[in-house]
Amino acid sequence: MEIKDRPILDLDGQIEHLKDKGIKFEIMKADEAKNYLKENNNYFKLRAYRKNFSKHPDGVNKDKYIDLDFAMLKDLAIIDMEIRYVLVHLALNIEHYAKVKLLRIVEEKAVDAYKLVESYFEHLKSMETEKYNPYQAMLSELNRNRDNPYCGGLIETYEARYPIWVFLELIPFGEFIHFYKFCADVYNSKDMKDDFYLLMAIKSIRNASAHSNCIINELGKTDPRYCKGEVNNRIIKILGDNGITKSIRDTKLCNERIKQIITVFYMHNKIVSSEGVRRHSKDKMLRLMERLFRNITYYDSNEKIKTNFIFLRKCVDIFFD
Repeated sequence: MEIKDRPILDLDGQIEHLKDKGIKFEIMKADEAKNYLKENNNYFKLRAYRKNFSKHPDGVNKDKYIDLDFAMLKDLAIIDMEIRYVLVHLALNIEHYAKVKLLRIVEEKAVDAYKLVESYFEHLKSMETEKYNPYQAMLSELNRNRDNPYCGGLIETYEARYPIWVFLELIPFGEFIHFYKFCADVYNSKDMKDDFYLLMAIKSIRNASAHSNCIINELGKTDPRYCKGEVNNRIIKILGDNGITKSIRDTKLCNERIKQIITVFYMHNKIVSSEGVRRHSKDKMLRLMERLFRNITYYDSNEKIKTNFIFLRKCVDIFFD
């Protein structure tokens, strides 16, 4: 199928294109919308949230959006931004406390802190293929940071012979997750292996959040794959024990984005041990929930958005009590 280039639209063209798609300018007038697009957001990103709205199936308005005002797109974009900020905050907490947990386990087992990292290097070397060398990729990542003012000194000091507490300060989150899995296998720890799968899901949504990708622009998209798995079942059980029905769980957790958000909530509750950090995170979540529901009447006719917001609020009540 031939893909045609789409011409760039000026602000007036953007507004007219939205109107052609049935998007209204009643809550927020066209002139205000134009200024918003000029000063605060870009057209391509903002229109992504239209996917949460249905279209007329037939008639004179066929393929035009139902009950969608520009103000709703703006509202969802702001909410999405707030969600991304909170998810990055929670993910950083999770990463920190996962490292604390790993160091505690290593200390309890009296493991040689240098040999454990060396064993991981050997493990990476054993995974080399014609197309990919994970050991060299990891070394390249470290060497790129030699001039980094925050960790270059550590790299120079230890010169690739790192104790675990230094190694954890140098590697990115993705590498840490694989190292965590390696340690889980070394110690044959089912709990750590469960953590690994949770951390992989968290990495995905953390990266999306950090790169300002849209998070809540496809709340209705479902995939049954995300309702399966032992770790998922533990989350499902907690939700069920707190009054969320099976039908709601099945519907909401089959959306990959919602599932990953709830995984962040669950893992934060599971691994963060500081009461002060937990309290601070709870305050952030409560402020986020206030923002979610500030304009909830916009979505009185949109069950997809409204029920997902209600589900998220219930999950916050459960995991940030």
